Amino acid sequence: MAKSITLHLAPLSAWFSRFAANGQSNEIERGIDLYRNSHVWDYHASRTGIHASVEDRQLAFYQVNVTWLNEWNQAVDPERFLPDPLVNLTMRCTCTSVNMPCEHVAAAVIYWISELDRKNREQPSMILPDADKRDYDRKLAFFRKLSKEKTASFADFDADSLHLRPDLQKEISRISTRVMRQIRDWVK
Repeated sequence: MAKSITLHLAPLSAWFSRFAANGQSNEIERGIDLYRNSHVWDYHASRTGIHASVEDRQLAFYQVNVTWLNEWNQAVDPERFLPDPLVNLTMRCTCTSVNMPCEHVAAAVIYWISELDRKNREQPSMILPDADKRDYDRKLAFFRKLSKEKTASFADFDADSLHLRPDLQKEISRISTRVMRQIRDWVK
Protein backbone atom coordinates (compact mmCIF):
# COMPACT_ATOMS: atom_id res chain seq x y z
CA MET A 1 0.00 0.00 0.00
CA ALA A 2 1.51 3.33 -1.02
CA LYS A 3 1.94 5.81 1.81
CA SER A 4 1.94 9.55 1.44
CA ILE A 5 2.37 12.75 3.36
CA THR A 6 0.31 15.91 3.07
CA LEU A 7 2.06 19.13 2.11
CA HIS A 8 -0.05 22.25 1.71
CA LEU A 9 2.26 24.29 -0.52
CA ALA A 10 2.52 23.19 -4.14
CA PRO A 11 6.26 23.99 -4.57
CA LEU A 12 7.12 21.83 -1.54
CA SER A 13 4.86 19.03 -2.71
CA ALA A 14 6.43 19.08 -6.18
CA TRP A 15 9.93 19.12 -4.65
CA PHE A 16 9.14 16.13 -2.43
CA SER A 17 7.64 14.21 -5.36
CA ARG A 18 10.90 14.67 -7.28
CA PHE A 19 12.91 13.61 -4.21
CA ALA A 20 10.75 10.50 -3.66
CA ALA A 21 10.98 9.54 -7.35
CA ASN A 22 14.77 9.45 -6.91
CA GLY A 23 14.54 6.76 -4.20
CA GLN A 24 13.11 3.30 -3.86
CA SER A 25 9.46 3.35 -2.88
CA ASN A 26 9.92 0.93 0.05
CA GLU A 27 12.66 3.16 1.55
CA ILE A 28 10.49 6.27 1.15
CA GLU A 29 7.48 4.50 2.70
CA ARG A 30 9.57 3.33 5.67
CA GLY A 31 10.85 6.90 5.99
CA ILE A 32 7.27 8.15 6.11
CA ASP A 33 6.54 5.62 8.88
CA LEU A 34 9.60 6.76 10.87
CA TYR A 35 8.55 10.41 10.46
CA ARG A 36 4.92 9.74 11.42
CA ASN A 37 5.98 7.78 14.50
CA SER A 38 8.24 10.64 15.69
CA HIS A 39 11.53 8.82 15.18
CA VAL A 40 13.41 11.95 14.01
CA TRP A 41 15.48 13.33 16.89
CA ASP A 42 18.05 16.09 17.33
CA TYR A 43 17.06 17.77 14.09
CA HIS A 44 19.04 20.82 12.91
CA ALA A 45 18.64 22.73 9.65
CA SER A 46 20.95 25.35 8.20
CA ARG A 47 21.57 27.06 4.88
CA THR A 48 23.84 24.19 3.82
CA GLY A 49 21.79 21.21 4.91
CA ILE A 50 20.15 19.23 7.66
CA HIS A 51 21.39 16.90 10.37
CA ALA A 52 19.26 14.54 12.41
CA SER A 53 19.43 11.44 14.53
CA VAL A 54 16.83 8.99 13.30
CA GLU A 55 15.65 6.12 15.44
CA ASP A 56 15.11 2.90 13.52
CA ARG A 57 12.25 0.51 14.12
CA GLN A 58 14.72 -1.70 16.05
CA LEU A 59 15.46 1.30 18.37
CA ALA A 60 18.95 1.92 16.93
CA PHE A 61 19.96 5.50 16.16
CA TYR A 62 21.54 6.57 12.88
CA GLN A 63 23.11 9.92 12.05
CA VAL A 64 21.80 11.55 8.88
CA ASN A 65 23.43 14.42 7.01
CA VAL A 66 21.93 15.95 3.90
CA THR A 67 23.81 18.86 2.36
CA TRP A 68 23.14 21.02 -0.66
CA LEU A 69 24.93 23.60 -2.73
CA ASN A 70 23.89 25.43 -5.84
CA GLU A 71 25.68 25.02 -9.17
CA TRP A 72 28.31 27.56 -8.06
CA ASN A 73 29.11 25.59 -4.86
CA GLN A 74 27.41 28.18 -2.68
CA ALA A 75 25.04 27.56 0.19
CA VAL A 76 21.41 28.14 -0.69
CA ASP A 77 18.64 29.34 1.57
CA PRO A 78 15.89 26.70 1.45
CA GLU A 79 13.35 29.29 2.65
CA ARG A 80 13.84 31.11 -0.67
CA PHE A 81 15.17 28.48 -3.05
CA LEU A 82 14.77 24.73 -2.84
CA PRO A 83 17.86 22.77 -3.90
CA ASP A 84 17.39 20.43 -6.83
CA PRO A 85 16.67 17.04 -5.21
CA LEU A 86 18.18 15.13 -8.13
CA VAL A 87 21.42 17.07 -8.51
CA ASN A 88 22.30 19.28 -5.57
CA LEU A 89 21.78 16.94 -2.60
CA THR A 90 24.51 14.93 -0.90
CA MET A 91 23.02 12.30 1.41
CA ARG A 92 24.85 10.36 4.10
CA CYS A 93 23.63 7.99 6.79
CA THR A 94 25.48 5.79 9.28
CA CYS A 95 23.23 2.81 8.47
CA THR A 96 24.40 -0.01 6.22
CA SER A 97 21.92 0.62 3.39
CA VAL A 98 23.39 0.94 -0.08
CA ASN A 99 20.27 2.73 -1.32
CA MET A 100 20.17 6.51 -1.03
CA PRO A 101 17.95 7.93 0.12
CA CYS A 102 17.65 5.27 2.79
CA GLU A 103 14.65 5.23 5.14
CA HIS A 104 16.54 7.36 7.70
CA VAL A 105 17.47 10.03 5.15
CA ALA A 106 13.89 9.97 3.86
CA ALA A 107 12.52 10.49 7.40
CA ALA A 108 14.87 13.43 8.03
CA VAL A 109 14.04 15.04 4.66
CA ILE A 110 10.30 14.56 5.28
CA TYR A 111 10.73 16.22 8.67
CA TRP A 112 12.59 19.14 7.05
CA ILE A 113 10.09 19.63 4.21
CA SER A 114 7.17 19.35 6.65
CA GLU A 115 8.75 22.03 8.85
CA LEU A 116 9.14 24.32 5.82
CA ASP A 117 5.50 23.66 4.94
CA ARG A 118 4.35 24.46 8.48
CA LYS A 119 6.45 27.65 8.71
CA ASN A 120 5.27 28.90 5.36
CA ARG A 121 1.62 28.34 6.29
CA GLU A 122 2.12 30.40 9.46
CA GLN A 123 3.97 33.21 7.65
CA PRO A 124 3.80 34.50 4.10
CA SER A 125 5.62 32.02 1.89
CA MET A 126 9.08 32.93 0.72
CA ILE A 127 9.05 29.95 -1.62
CA LEU A 128 6.38 31.42 -3.87
CA PRO A 129 7.74 33.14 -6.95
CA ASP A 130 8.21 36.92 -6.74
CA ALA A 131 5.50 37.35 -9.39
CA ASP A 132 2.93 35.99 -6.96
CA LYS A 133 4.06 38.43 -4.26
CA ARG A 134 3.93 41.36 -6.70
CA ASP A 135 0.46 40.29 -7.83
CA TYR A 136 -0.70 40.02 -4.21
CA ASP A 137 0.72 43.47 -3.36
CA ARG A 138 -0.94 44.98 -6.44
CA LYS A 139 -4.33 43.48 -5.55
CA LEU A 140 -4.00 44.54 -1.92
CA ALA A 141 -3.21 48.13 -2.94
CA PHE A 142 -6.21 48.13 -5.28
CA PHE A 143 -8.47 46.79 -2.52
CA ARG A 144 -7.27 49.44 -0.07
CA LYS A 145 -7.85 52.19 -2.63
CA LEU A 146 -11.32 50.88 -3.39
CA SER A 147 -12.25 50.64 0.29
CA LYS A 148 -11.33 54.31 0.78
CA GLU A 149 -13.27 55.49 -2.27
CA LYS A 150 -16.49 53.53 -1.78
CA THR A 151 -19.01 54.10 0.95
CA ALA A 152 -19.27 51.09 3.20
CA SER A 153 -22.47 49.15 2.69
CA PHE A 154 -23.37 49.44 6.36
CA ALA A 155 -23.57 53.23 5.97
CA ASP A 156 -26.56 52.74 3.68
CA PHE A 157 -28.23 50.31 6.04
CA ASP A 158 -31.59 51.54 7.28
CA ALA A 159 -32.70 49.70 10.40
CA ASP A 160 -36.17 51.26 10.16
CA SER A 161 -36.84 49.40 6.92
CA LEU A 162 -36.73 46.05 8.69
CA HIS A 163 -40.14 44.78 9.64
CA LEU A 164 -39.62 41.16 10.56
CA ARG A 165 -38.31 41.58 14.11
CA PRO A 166 -38.69 45.17 15.24
CA ASP A 167 -37.34 44.24 18.67
CA LEU A 168 -33.95 43.35 17.07
CA GLN A 169 -33.67 46.10 14.47
CA LYS A 170 -31.66 48.53 16.59
CA GLU A 171 -29.38 45.81 17.96
CA ILE A 172 -28.66 44.43 14.48
CA SER A 173 -27.90 47.91 13.22
CA ARG A 174 -25.53 48.58 16.13
CA ILE A 175 -23.67 45.25 15.71
CA SER A 176 -23.32 45.51 11.93
CA THR A 177 -22.07 49.10 12.17
CA ARG A 178 -19.44 48.11 14.75
CA VAL A 179 -18.28 45.07 12.74
CA MET A 180 -17.96 47.01 9.50
CA ARG A 181 -16.00 49.78 11.23
CA GLN A 182 -13.62 47.21 12.66
CA ILE A 183 -13.10 45.67 9.24
CA ARG A 184 -12.53 49.07 7.68
CA ASP A 185 -10.00 49.97 10.42
CA TRP A 186 -8.21 46.67 9.89
CA VAL A 187 -7.86 47.26 6.14
CA LYS A 188 -6.34 50.70 6.67
